[in-house]
Amino acid sequence: MKLSDVLTRRQMRKLDFYWSVWKPLGIEDSLRLWLPAPPGRARTIYLERGKRNFTERERSLLELLRPTLTKMQANAYARRRQNTPLTKRETEILGWIADGQTTRQIAAILVVSPHTVRKHIEHILEKLDVRTRSAAVARAFPSLSRIA
Repeated sequence: MKLSDVLTRRQMRKLDFYWSVWKPLGIEDSLRLWLPAPPGRARTIYLERGKRNFTERERSLLELLRPTLTKMQANAYARRRQNTPLTKRETEILGWIADGQTTRQIAAILVVSPHTVRKHIEHILEKLDVRTRSAAVARAFPSLSRIA
């Protein structure tokens, strides 16, 4: 889907989002390709450009790549699901979560950015095949969940 399919340049320039995000970044058009994702999640490839719109040829090329990208995504997911143990850092972060710490608190403890902690948590949730922090703690530390 191209942004220019939905909005004209005139309509785009009427949006606050255009003036606060797209204009400062020089973005005049975008192209999105959605890939398969679990319920409640979205996986997209999002391309942006300035000055000219994406062409139908570029859209077609991206659409032709979709099966290959989907297969690459499935292979990566399968590799992650092969009982990939949590890394030392992921285990440490999960321990802090079990202790009741927030993302910002964990970031301060580990002297990293909250974004880095969120990325680790995202990997933890994927590796443990769960959707919430509580479920991750219960899966990784079953003895803790029986105590509560």
